[in-house]
Amino acid sequence: MLPNRAGGRAALAQALFLASPATACLCYNDVVAIGAIHKMRYRGLVPGRDVAVVGFDDIDEAQQMVPPLTSVAADPVGLGERAAAVLLRQISSGRIRPETIVGPAELVVRASCGGPRPTQGTENTP
Repeated sequence: MLPNRAGGRAALAQALFLASPATACLCYNDVVAIGAIHKMRYRGLVPGRDVAVVGFDDIDEAQQMVPPLTSVAADPVGLGERAAAVLLRQISSGRIRPETIVGPAELVVRASCGGPRPTQGTENTP
């Protein structure tokens, strides 16, 4: 499957036709999760009630979804900075070897996984 909305729609369609249909999906990224949510709605399912959905990246659009998308927020700028520092260090030393970088991540729970739903008249935005 492709890591885009079409891939999310296709993957969810397959998961719903399993002998035991999926009750949750953990997606490669938020864009795939949004595609999965679109397919759920097309099938008459309610994300967060019928099937839990979690994405990765916590893009701005995640909070604007209905219901808001649960996502893993990472630090892409910090990761890019650390990766560039490793690359520059390896280039200057002439020694290229694999390195592992572990950065911060946070699960941002919203209603798409069955988490709390916003109350009437409030938004789930900062």
